[in-house]
Amino acid sequence: MRVEGNNGQVEFDGTTISITRDGMKAKLLNRGTGVADTRIPIASLTAVNFKAASLTKPGWIEFAVPGTSGANGTVYFERKMSSQFEALRLAIEESARNQRSSQTATSPPQTDVVGQLTQLAKLRDSGVLTEAEFEAQKSRLLGA
Repeated sequence: MRVEGNNGQVEFDGTTISITRDGMKAKLLNRGTGVADTRIPIASLTAVNFKAASLTKPGWIEFAVPGTSGANGTVYFERKMSSQFEALRLAIEESARNQRSSQTATSPPQTDVVGQLTQLAKLRDSGVLTEAEFEAQKSRLLGA
């Protein structure tokens, strides 16, 4: 999906947002080369901020990632482009949501390994577990 805005074009391929800018502002952003590209992997996206255009003011879409300001990730658009930018926003948010769901589903549950090892050591020290049972459980917890 590719959408043209006032100060750049946004392309989204399902995994990466690419912002391309041409002209004087691009020269300033990219040290004189004339084209400034920003690539944002969906995995690093923390927010999509969106303001619809009005009759008198342009709208904007901004892609937030940790450790940056929105200046390079903001694209402005006129009212006639609002529906295309809204569709872009929805597609990006859906993809980000699906990626988070997939990561959550495939990630093993977080456990307190140190706490469990401490508990096993106490059971071993008190005689409830043998040394062999303790080592077997320790190996299981550590994934060995």
